[in-house]
This record gives sequence, structure tokens and C-alpha cells, in this order.
Amino acid sequence: MRVHLIKPTGSLLREFLVRNTPSSCHIRTSVRSISVSSRRHRVVKSKYADVEISDKSYFEFVWSGVHEFGDRTALVDGLTGRSLTYAESRARALSMGSELRRRGAEKGDVMAIFLPNCVEYPLIFSGANAAGVANTTLNPIYTPPEVCIV
Repeated sequence: MRVHLIKPTGSLLREFLVRNTPSSCHIRTSVRSISVSSRRHRVVKSKYADVEISDKSYFEFVWSGVHEFGDRTALVDGLTGRSLTYAESRARALSMGSELRRRGAEKGDVMAIFLPNCVEYPLIFSGANAAGVANTTLNPIYTPPEVCIV
């Protein structure tokens, strides 16, 4: 599995993970990705019946109302008050997906997102999905052992 890290990236993160990751995890790096895998697999099953999932992709499902609500506010930064309309948000998400593809991301790759809640988060998430890249979300305050478990 390849994991593309949005933030933070680079050798400092690899050094941090190597120093702080338990021995039950394996770290593999390349120029554009870092992979951390655990030897233990944890499967949790629900006692409830399976839920039917739409045939639409995540991106299509999330942005299906953009034509109807294009000029309405979709996202608001609670700290700054900065906002984006549905049309602006969808365009930025598509731009994110295109940039990932341009930089070599391929369908089936996995991208880890280390970000706090912010306006860019859903844009990055859905943009990666539009590019065929799966997401895994990581809390920016996770410790290396917690990243290993995820």
C-alpha cells in the first residue's frame, strides 16, 4: 500500500516515525510515500444489517447538487469567516484531483491526510476521490504508535 502524505512530509516525518514506531510495525519509504503497516489485523463487525450504498462515486454523490446550489455557501471557516460556494468548492476539489494525477498518483493509491478541521479538508478528500485515490484520515495529534494502528 502506498500512502501519500499531505502534511507533514519529508525525511523529518520518516525519522520521527522510525524513532517512535513500535517494533510491531514496519515502515517503508520511497521518494513520494511512506507506508506504515501493522502485523495485526483488527476486524470489527456490526450487529446491524448491511446498509445499501449508492452506485454513485463519493465525488458524484457529494457534489450532485452543485448545479442547483452553485452560488450558495457550501463551506465556512469558523475562525476566519472565509467561505466558498458549492461551485468554487467543487472546482477546487477537481483541481486537487487533477494535481494529484499530474504528480503521479494512480487509481488505488492511498493518501493519508494529516489536517485539522479546515475548509480545505473536504476539498482535498473529495479531490483525491475524484482522482481515484483512496483516503485515510489521520488526526494531526496522533502519535506514531497510533498511526501504526490506523
